[in-house]
Amino acid sequence: MAYRYLGNKARLLEPILAAVRDRVPSGGRIADPMCGTATVAAAFATAGYEVVAADELTFPVTHARSRLLIETSPEFAALGGYAEALRLLNEAELVEGFFFQEYSDLGSPRNGSKPRRYFTGDNARRIDAIRELLRHWEEKRILSPLEKGLLRHDLILAVNRVANIAGTYGYYRSSWNRASLQPLRLQPSDFSGRRTNGRHIVYQGKVEDVIAGLECDLVYLDPPYTKRQYAGNYHILETLAVGDEFEPVGEGGLRDWYANYSAFCSKRHALGAFRAVLARNCARWVLISYSEDGVVPAEPLMELLTEFGSVSRQDMAVPRFRSNGGRSATVTEHLYCLEAA
Repeated sequence: MAYRYLGNKARLLEPILAAVRDRVPSGGRIADPMCGTATVAAAFATAGYEVVAADELTFPVTHARSRLLIETSPEFAALGGYAEALRLLNEAELVEGFFFQEYSDLGSPRNGSKPRRYFTGDNARRIDAIRELLRHWEEKRILSPLEKGLLRHDLILAVNRVANIAGTYGYYRSSWNRASLQPLRLQPSDFSGRRTNGRHIVYQGKVEDVIAGLECDLVYLDPPYTKRQYAGNYHILETLAVGDEFEPVGEGGLRDWYANYSAFCSKRHALGAFRAVLARNCARWVLISYSEDGVVPAEPLMELLTEFGSVSRQDMAVPRFRSNGGRSATVTEHLYCLEAA
């Protein structure tokens, strides 16, 4: 899944999986309570592990449910199949609704801001059309929860492909990028190679609540590591997953995200956030992905981890995330492994 997502661990899957295999045999239970796009959680599942995934935001949970709980295409019996459902959504009559007004170059935001160029007018109309038809199907109760979630998952991926952004949704680009001028179109999800066996579980909630008392062999933690709050920087994806309307705030058109504020993004509070999570952990092993750019330096984090058991660290140089797609520099990613005392 190509995804412009800060902190995506797609390039680190092999060392993460190797570290897990060294400690937990296939068939064991792995928790990923800050799962993001569920890339790592899906890799755990493919490798034969039972996965418990969670996130505080709705759009990551939407991805996780679609990637972990669906092994083959749902029937979509009331609509004539998955392919037909996608065709109906792609060919729905265009609507000038919430996304057109608030997030397109042709819109008129309610708060008087200048038009927000997240999407072309045509793509925003298509988003509104799809959202309206999905809402109609949900009201008619012709979609199962997994079918509903899968279509929203597909919509988020389609929107992400044509968004006029420089990396996150904190603000839009002043000029159009090439991808944003392409027509939005939902594509079918790929179910090949999936292994669910009805074993995986997906929750929505704060990491410290999800992890408390959770029985598993290993907990994989991938917390935010910069000051950029995910709830604010991915507000449009959250709106697509929730399916609501509201009065967007400021020139960037943000939703009210403060209830989802993460202490991991604060230099002052991040170390305490780590401590709160580790204090509730019940697993023998804890694997933590963290960057040298993190708000918590390596030395204080190592000191904290040693309070909870024995710690090792693996360092990996990877291309640095750049909002414009450039990869001229590298950054060191740390993989901490804690064996709880």
